[in-house]
Amino acid sequence: MPSDYLYYCPWASLGQSGRPPSPKCFYAASGQFDHMRLCAGDTIWHVSLRPLRPDGRLPGTLLLRGRLVVDFVTDDAGEARRRLAHYVAEYAPRPASSHAFAREGGEEPYAEVPIDDLARDLRFRGKHDRLTLADGHVDPRQLRAMRRLTSESAALLLRRWEEHRGLLAAGRGTW
Repeated sequence: MPSDYLYYCPWASLGQSGRPPSPKCFYAASGQFDHMRLCAGDTIWHVSLRPLRPDGRLPGTLLLRGRLVVDFVTDDAGEARRRLAHYVAEYAPRPASSHAFAREGGEEPYAEVPIDDLARDLRFRGKHDRLTLADGHVDPRQLRAMRRLTSESAALLLRRWEEHRGLLAAGRGTW
């Protein structure tokens, strides 16, 4: 049965102004994928924290940045490089990582969907089953390890994602 995972991307790693290297969420890489046994059919929910302070320090607003439904996973850097070249020129795969790709044509645009209001309700499988908030904000250290969401929490994220897409279709939102 497919699983859903919360995958943290630090704001600074997204590039200038928090923008990813591509407009679409087609790829993710992590040494954690093997440990999580990531496979085709799983969903990776990219999240980030947009800093609230001008100096870029956290805390920040928890944002749902992207949704990647995994079609292919590899630990072969050559295969990852070949697939990456289809999307982004001069983008090298992360070393010592497993690489996950969306189905070609199944990529979704990156977004900035606020989910601070959902943070208290998100639940994960395992010993540390929830996020601890301080003054209403998530400590990014809790997000370092990729975490498997419960089906109820995955449904919360999917509902918010679909609401955002509905706003886009109505012309009241932007990616």
